[in-house]
Amino acid sequence: MNNNSLGNRQHFYWLDLIRFLAAFEVVLCHYRGFFFVEYGLLSAEQQNIFSQIFYFSTRLGHEAVLIFFVLSGLLVGGKALEKVHLGTFNLKSYSIDRFVRIMLPLISVLLLIIPITYALGEQINWINWVGNLFSLQGVLVRFVGHCEPLWSLAYEVWFYIIIGAAIAFFKNKNKTIPTIVLIICALIFLKLDLKYLVIWCMGALTYFTFKSKKSKVFIYLAIFGFIASVFCLQLTRGSRTLEFNVNDFTYDALQYLLAISFCIIVSFIANAKPKNRFSSYINNLGTKLAVFSYTLYLVHNPLGWLMESIGFPKSESINLYSIGYYILAIIICLIITYGVYWCFEKRTHAVKSFIKSKLLK
Repeated sequence: MNNNSLGNRQHFYWLDLIRFLAAFEVVLCHYRGFFFVEYGLLSAEQQNIFSQIFYFSTRLGHEAVLIFFVLSGLLVGGKALEKVHLGTFNLKSYSIDRFVRIMLPLISVLLLIIPITYALGEQINWINWVGNLFSLQGVLVRFVGHCEPLWSLAYEVWFYIIIGAAIAFFKNKNKTIPTIVLIICALIFLKLDLKYLVIWCMGALTYFTFKSKKSKVFIYLAIFGFIASVFCLQLTRGSRTLEFNVNDFTYDALQYLLAISFCIIVSFIANAKPKNRFSSYINNLGTKLAVFSYTLYLVHNPLGWLMESIGFPKSESINLYSIGYYILAIIICLIITYGVYWCFEKRTHAVKSFIKSKLLK
C-alpha cells in the first residue's frame, strides 16, 4: 500500500475496527433494552456506579449511527469524488457497487423478518415490506417488522443516489435524467432529516484532509469536543432519571459537533499505521470483524425480539445471572448474524463481478 498516494490506498487504518464497534454498540444498546428494565426502575441499592457505567455505555446507539454516516460519507462519497477528480469515475460501476452492497444484506434481513414476524404471532405488512425493499421507510412507509435500524438504511441509499446523480449532472452533457433524479431526491428529503445528509457530506470532505499537515492541537480539541457532545447528547435523551429539555437547534448543534469532532479524529488516525505487533493484531482483527458489521446492524433487532418472545428474561437487577443472559443473547446474535452474512453479504464481491462482467463489457 502506497501511503503517498491517496488514490492507491486500499485500507484506512482503524476505520474497520471503529465500524464494527459502532455496529456492536447498537447491539449492546438494543439488547440492554430487551433484557433489562430502565435504570430508573432498578431498586435503590442497584443504582450504583457499576450500573451507571453499564447503562451509560449501552445508551450510545444514536451516536454510533452518526459515526456510521461519517464513515459512509468518507468511504463512499469521498472516494467517488476523488475518482471524479482523477477522471476515473464510472457511473455504471458506481451504481452496481452501491446497489449490490446495499441489496444483499437488505434482502437477507427482509427475508429473515418474515419467519420471525410469524413466530411472534404477528402479520407482515407487505406494503411496508415492499417499501423497505425500495428504501422508502421514513418517506412513504414505516420500517417493516421489528427491524428499527432500517430507518437509517433509507438515508444511506438516498445519499448514494444523490452523489451519483450530482456527479452525472456535472459530467454528462445530457442533464435530463440526473436533474429528474435530483428533484426526486429533494422531494425525498422533504420527509427525511437533512442534517444527516450534511453529516454524510462532512465525512466525504474529510477524505481530502488526509494528506494535509495538521497541528496536534486539533486532535486534542476534537477529542474534547467528541466527549463533550456525547455527554451532552445523553442529557437530552428521554429518561425517568435525568433529562434536560433542549430545543431542536441545540440538539442538532450537538450532533454536528459530534460529527465534526469525529471527522477530525478520523483525519488523524486513518494514517496512523500500527507500530507494534499488538496494535497490528487489533487493526487486523477489526478488519475481520467489520466484514459482517452491516449484517449485524440490520438483523440483531428482530433476533432480539425473537429471543425475548421465547423466554429470555427482562431483568430488574444487575447480577451474574442477568449479565449471563445478556451475554448469551449477544453471542447467539453474533452466531446467527455470521450465518446470514455467509449466505448473503459475503457474496458481495462475487455478485458485483458477475454483474459487471455482463453489463460493463
